[in-house]
Amino acid sequence: MEKNKLKLSIIVRTFNRLEYTMRSIVSIYEQCGLDPDLYEIIVVDMGSTDGTREWLKAIKDDGYYPVRPVFMEKNVGDGLGMQVGIEYAKGEFIAQHDNDILLQTNGYYKKLLNIYKEINMKYKTCAIGGVHRQGSNFDSAPYKFASKREMKSLGVAAD
Repeated sequence: MEKNKLKLSIIVRTFNRLEYTMRSIVSIYEQCGLDPDLYEIIVVDMGSTDGTREWLKAIKDDGYYPVRPVFMEKNVGDGLGMQVGIEYAKGEFIAQHDNDILLQTNGYYKKLLNIYKEINMKYKTCAIGGVHRQGSNFDSAPYKFASKREMKSLGVAAD
């Protein structure tokens, strides 16, 4: 896909949550409201062993959903997983989408892009997360990879 044509990269991180991930990907596809040629779903798998990797490979090969899996050898946490996804993103805008979120609004991301354009956002990111979480995870500080080599040292491999 051409970078200038691709409008949105939706980044989903997962670790051993096959059922959640499957349902979330389907909800994004069904409720996104965008032509599949205008967005991509980057799924950063952080070392899953529950069949998530195999499912992601299968749906990528099938080509029905606009999914680009990125496979890591180990779980490095949501923050660093998000940064890995950003490194692979090709869209003009980036959205974080937690894998336990099911979109309920038809055309959700289309509406979000229209808002972005209206207010001419300086930072082209958004986050779609859970309403309630037990505890806190403070590993989401921005991190800039020095190189693709550094990413590989963390076990990152894009398919």
